[in-house]
Amino acid sequence: MTLPCCTNLRQPGPLSLAGRLDFRTRSLYRLNWLLSRASECTVTLMPERSSILSTAELRKPAVTASAVREFARGGFHGTTIADVARGAKISPAYVFKLFPSKERLFVAALDECFVQIVASLADGADGVEDQSPDSVLFAMGNTYAKLIQDRSLLLLQVHAQSVAEIAEVGDA
Repeated sequence: MTLPCCTNLRQPGPLSLAGRLDFRTRSLYRLNWLLSRASECTVTLMPERSSILSTAELRKPAVTASAVREFARGGFHGTTIADVARGAKISPAYVFKLFPSKERLFVAALDECFVQIVASLADGADGVEDQSPDSVLFAMGNTYAKLIQDRSLLLLQVHAQSVAEIAEVGDA
């Protein structure tokens, strides 16, 4: 509850007590005075907060998706953590909380790239009625071709090859 018009009113009363009372007591005294004057004020109730809070596990997919886009555009060396954070609409410090190093963030983006590729290939293989090897390969090729029309995943794979000498990236 906020009392916007009351917050700028001067509080009457013994000012000599203010120096002797602790902060909590002074705050309660002021609040009591403000509430006694509430009939003169407009009371604005704040909306109730949602019980669903954003956690690190809920933010990781958004950060990873941003990392795929940003690393695909600028490569490992040309992309900063701030670029990824800007794309995910969070602070760079929070990105570092989720992924302690730029290498781990790049590997997470690369893992997401591979997850999308495998899911696309599986969808292609599962979606064909004729299960002959040629039909399955053709369907998988079509779904992969549709997937890389965006080019982000393809560019990320090329950039990953260019930094494969970094141990953490090469192991992925």
